[in-house]
Amino acid sequence: MPLEVRHHGNHHLIHGNDYVASDFQVNDLVERTRELDLPVGKGYMAHWYFDGIRMAYARWRYYEPFTSEWHADLEVVHLPRRAVGLTPNFFLKAALKCCTDE
Repeated sequence: MPLEVRHHGNHHLIHGNDYVASDFQVNDLVERTRELDLPVGKGYMAHWYFDGIRMAYARWRYYEPFTSEWHADLEVVHLPRRAVGLTPNFFLKAALKCCTDE
């Protein structure tokens, strides 16, 4: 599976999708949204893609704190918006460095 998010404690699948890179090779801008009600919490997810580029946004309200494990077959850059002690510019610089390193 190209993306899996699992609960670290019990390894239950929290979220997954079957997107592959070729899914995003479209000429027009595509927007998809959905709301999720899962055992760990409620979430809103949106993503936009065109010309091989995908941007996604998620907003979650978890019922209790937990640690998750991520596995992605796609090249993914995460830009957490509310990381304590780090500014969004830190993550943007890290993403640009990741994408421009040879």
